Amino acid sequence: MPTAFERWLLETFTREGPFTLFLVLFEEAPHTIVPIASSYLHVMGTKLSWDELATLLGGSGMDWHSVAVFAAKDASGGPLPDAAARQRLASLQQAVIRDRLTVHKGELFDRQGRRLDLQELPPQ
Repeated sequence: MPTAFERWLLETFTREGPFTLFLVLFEEAPHTIVPIASSYLHVMGTKLSWDELATLLGGSGMDWHSVAVFAAKDASGGPLPDAAARQRLASLQQAVIRDRLTVHKGELFDRQGRRLDLQELPPQ
């Protein structure tokens, strides 16, 4: 049975075609998540399984608990060139640092590839 991530990837690729996938790894902290690493890759098909992606993310050496993913395309409708992807990743990193709810612009998954929902806590 496919994971929520694998279903998302298939739906996104079917709708969008090839794209750049931005990844932001998070660790858990009391009442929040903390970004600890980020990267990107170009998605050219739907063969990427959750297990393969989790293995790649595990290679970061980070003790991550969740990953936010964001799909992006260039003006011509394909994956972003590497220079543009690096710039977009830097902007995304800053946006997530400023406001964790930026993850709502993408999708958030746990270590098993299940979809997560980040909720804002009311002020105490």
